[in-house]
Amino acid sequence: MILSPPNYLENKGGKFGKGLLYKFMLFSNDLDQSREQYIWSINGELHGLFAEAGLTWTDETLFAIKRL
Repeated sequence: MILSPPNYLENKGGKFGKGLLYKFMLFSNDLDQSREQYIWSINGELHGLFAEAGLTWTDETLFAIKRL
């Protein structure tokens, strides 16, 4: 289980940045629209992990039209 996205990325040798988490959120939100569900409803820890990283999970999408 990933306890913290920044720690996971750093342990894998990647460079963590808030921009990367923001892109993950947009990608996830796009997928959520196509699946008609929310990833954070399945993994309730996401909001807390984003807050820990200094970010707020929003309902923004990159490509998907909001249907939920």
